[in-house]
Amino acid sequence: MKKLWKSLAAVALAASLAGCGSSGSGDDKTITIGASVTPHAEIIENIKPDLEELGYEVEIVEFSDYVKPNTALRDGELDCNYFQHTPYLEDWVSKNCDSDDELVAAAKIHFEPLGIYSSKHTDVSDVPDGALYVARARGRSLEGWVEKRGILKK
Repeated sequence: MKKLWKSLAAVALAASLAGCGSSGSGDDKTITIGASVTPHAEIIENIKPDLEELGYEVEIVEFSDYVKPNTALRDGELDCNYFQHTPYLEDWVSKNCDSDDELVAAAKIHFEPLGIYSSKHTDVSDVPDGALYVARARGRSLEGWVEKRGILKK
């Protein structure tokens, strides 16, 4: 079963990257992917053999920050990158690109797990109005999640 999911992930990634590549000829089967070290580069390493079976040569460029992958992609050093969620991409593009379609999402590949923990409540609906919550500094996606459910109002 694990091999089946790995193969499906490889096919999905290959399909989403089929239009990538700097040659424009359609014959270039080398894909240079920028990724955060964990978990994104690890995921690509795991499915790399399956992509190679499909005829792709995969080069992974690892990044330890969240600015350089988009800069490298915009500057033509990468064919694509794999590290961010849509709100981050849209925010980065609005601040760093000449047009909204200069960098776009090719596909939604996977979601990071989200955990919400409480020592007092067993269900999100039990959280009272005005309750204090703590989110890490990059908690914009958490803020959006709780705001959509009426828990947080700005």
